[in-house]
Amino acid sequence: MIELFKAALRRVPKASRCQHCYTTAVAMKPKFHKQAIALMEYGLEQYGDSWVDRMRSYHNIAIVFEQNSNYHEALSSYRNALLAIDKNNRDSYEAEYAFHMMRMEMHIADFDYTDDLQKYYNISVQASEFSQAFQKKAFYRYIAEIIIFSKQGKPNDAINAYYAATEMLNPNYVGPLTRLLKSKGYLETVGAAKEALNFLKKFKRSFKC
Repeated sequence: MIELFKAALRRVPKASRCQHCYTTAVAMKPKFHKQAIALMEYGLEQYGDSWVDRMRSYHNIAIVFEQNSNYHEALSSYRNALLAIDKNNRDSYEAEYAFHMMRMEMHIADFDYTDDLQKYYNISVQASEFSQAFQKKAFYRYIAEIIIFSKQGKPNDAINAYYAATEMLNPNYVGPLTRLLKSKGYLETVGAAKEALNFLKKFKRSFKC
């Protein structure tokens, strides 16, 4: 598969070849995740001259790792995506990538508190109000707050974050951006991983919410 794609790339303008690699690979079915990663790494090695292409390649590599529950590699790839960004532009992306790294850290630590989780959370909440309003970001921010507030001995705040997170799981939940995004043809979802849902169930049992 990869060799056929390499041959097809020769017909594409060189400036677009890396983009073709990471956009095609991330759309592959999960069972082809090894080929997808190999294709994106090939694009990086051969054609990743611009920081935008490097950032997007590493970002999509992280998505593929995450889809296959390889959270350590996904975290590393999200870090690489941030580091690939030109220093003059990196600050504007830091909060966005801190959100992704925060999610991966929670999975890696089995939803227990870590100093890195606290660090990523502190940076992620510096994102714009609009950015934080997306359902997936709000949901995982509440998950992080449950963990952090529990660690800090603030059970009431943790329980409030739990209720906020579980409210978002209601099929009829409408977020601040839901109608706007729907008008643009995008159906917004929480995107809760099974591990996050299991954590909420565990928390409910421990605090009898």
